[in-house]
Amino acid sequence: MAYGFCLKDNPHDSISLKLPYPFGDTLYTITHNNLVPENLLQAFCNAQDSSAREILSRGSKVTTRRRQYLGYHSLYNALCYKLVALGVGKNMKYASLSAKFAEIYRQSQQDLYMASIQRLVELMDEMATYRTIYARDVLRQGQGKRRKMETDERMKRWLSIKIHQLRTSEGTDDSVARQDGEEVEGPISTEHLEYIKKLVDLLYGQMNAWDSDWEDDAGVLDRHEELTYNDDLQVDINDVAMASALWEEESVGVYRFPDIKEVYAAAHDGKVQGPVDIDSLSGEEFDKVILMDDEIKRVSWWNHSDLDRPDKEIY
Repeated sequence: MAYGFCLKDNPHDSISLKLPYPFGDTLYTITHNNLVPENLLQAFCNAQDSSAREILSRGSKVTTRRRQYLGYHSLYNALCYKLVALGVGKNMKYASLSAKFAEIYRQSQQDLYMASIQRLVELMDEMATYRTIYARDVLRQGQGKRRKMETDERMKRWLSIKIHQLRTSEGTDDSVARQDGEEVEGPISTEHLEYIKKLVDLLYGQMNAWDSDWEDDAGVLDRHEELTYNDDLQVDINDVAMASALWEEESVGVYRFPDIKEVYAAAHDGKVQGPVDIDSLSGEEFDKVILMDDEIKRVSWWNHSDLDRPDKEIY
């Protein structure tokens, strides 16, 4: 809308957003020239829970790429809810002039929301392809029969062995030895391996020992028992605890998103736009990754009581 008129394809159309608590009173404006305002992105990134690295490096004001991706995804979901709430177009053939102007305005808002959401998807796709360790690339299927196991569990097992190798200088082979009669392939670049080593040396290796911080975690106990069964692998339980903490704190799910214009076009019968529900716009997680940061700060000794995480309501 501009100058009190409703004009089709108006380049001056805008969306004004005021976010609920805890975002404050700032009015955010989306325009065709600024589809994803930096202050709006930053507000959603700030609302995400901090990782251990961000909490323990608080004095250095560390913001991880993982937190940024979570903020982008949170904003995507919020804008999709706004888009769906606009409803769908109606047949204006016999409508009043005011109703036709209202529909022009509704359509202009819909088009701008779609453009903003599409730009967000581009930003997330760019982030997920730059300096990223993909679980699917690390965990290759062996030739033998494999029992089904979730990606998180498989990555924690893989990291347990890799951290053990790094800490004991037993080599950095791209393949990790058998687990329950299987072979787990772990191809990883030198850059990725050095990044994991840096995380261990500067942060996760500074965790308090197992007996003072992790002894109540049954998952760590079970994983250590499976890895060391029959003494085939000599992985220290502290390596298993570090691997669990590293993956939980550093990994994030990455998503594929539908083409929103195609979703809306598919709901059109040629005359009237059919309803579009929020589920049809939701992304699908296709992998878990570690988004590598340019810098990692060294922290002092810490345990999980140092990670004070107040509960927040996030979109």
